[in-house]
Amino acid sequence: MKIRVRPWQHPTAKKVYWRATYIDSEGRTRDLTRADRAEAIQAASAVARTIHNGMVDLTELPPEKIRMVRAILDLSPTWADVERWGAERRMPKLGVRKAAEQFIAFKEKESSKGLTKHLKSMRSDLFVMAEEMGDETPLARVRATALAEWLDELDVGAKRRKDYRAACVQLWTWARRQELIVVSGEYTEPEKLPMPEVTKKDYVRVLSKEELVFLFKNVRQEFLPWLALGAFSGLRSGEMRAWNKPALDWSMVKLDRGHIDLPASISKTGRRRLVPISPTLAAWLKECKPPKEGPILREPAYEDETGRLGRLLDEHFKREEGWPMNCLRHSYGSHRVAQTQEIGKVAIEMGNSEKIIKDHYLEVRTEEEAEEYFNVLPGTIGEHNRK
Repeated sequence: MKIRVRPWQHPTAKKVYWRATYIDSEGRTRDLTRADRAEAIQAASAVARTIHNGMVDLTELPPEKIRMVRAILDLSPTWADVERWGAERRMPKLGVRKAAEQFIAFKEKESSKGLTKHLKSMRSDLFVMAEEMGDETPLARVRATALAEWLDELDVGAKRRKDYRAACVQLWTWARRQELIVVSGEYTEPEKLPMPEVTKKDYVRVLSKEELVFLFKNVRQEFLPWLALGAFSGLRSGEMRAWNKPALDWSMVKLDRGHIDLPASISKTGRRRLVPISPTLAAWLKECKPPKEGPILREPAYEDETGRLGRLLDEHFKREEGWPMNCLRHSYGSHRVAQTQEIGKVAIEMGNSEKIIKDHYLEVRTEEEAEEYFNVLPGTIGEHNRK
């Protein structure tokens, strides 16, 4: 680009100046005037280079914008950074909590089962994250470093940290597809976090014999069947509860035939399962004086009872753990594998793959501990506080 410099005289002055007229990057006509021809040529050349290179002439900017440009240059940004910053400014400034709410609503609408237990759990995890990041903080401004600090400070095991990370990954992935955030590179912010290393111990929380006896002494009478079935058959709580499906009914418990006939409509795997009734379980079920039919578990009070039992366990055993998630099923699986030494058999009984049974329950308990566990019978626990 060339800018012509020519002599110019002000109408009211006798002195001759040198002037260059040009059109700037915004389409405005600008004049550059100098007293000396060499100075005018030098200034015009600098302007020509600026316009040709698409650069900003800092000398033409107000002081505040000059400081802003210098602050940005100190960050040594790449063109990808600049493009991302620009795109983020054009994005809707959706707060973290609002984004989580919209994501869960999207998943609920997408799911044929509505707001499932899994979605409720994910929503809870995302709300915890939102509170820490700041509910109103734009999702696009949350960085991996902040998420990493939050996860490190959580007083939870690797499995729970992995769950939190997974929930965040799903939220960010959804936001990216909805064009609510801009992602520079291949990975979203949560995906940049290292995957927590989860061991068998992190997955499995197994009750001791003393804890189990304590539970049988203190469980409310109406929840005795749930406790017995969970501890001595390995049924999932979700298979006993009416959670978007029929509830487990007493008519499915075949004491005379020695098994529970779990239909496909209730089984988590969607397949019918015949769950054996051990002598220990049979003794406890008879203690319940079961009716011929009717739901085994009263859904509305379930969360209250597990919360109450968790508090009692904490108080009695001097701990701060609450109700251990899936502890009844894990306890059964660990002791059953130790008792039978048959992974395939236990996998069929519990409705799991052999790999999961092996990874979670193999060598968690000894044969001696299993014998003690399955000898927790109604007549051996002493006085109880059931009402």
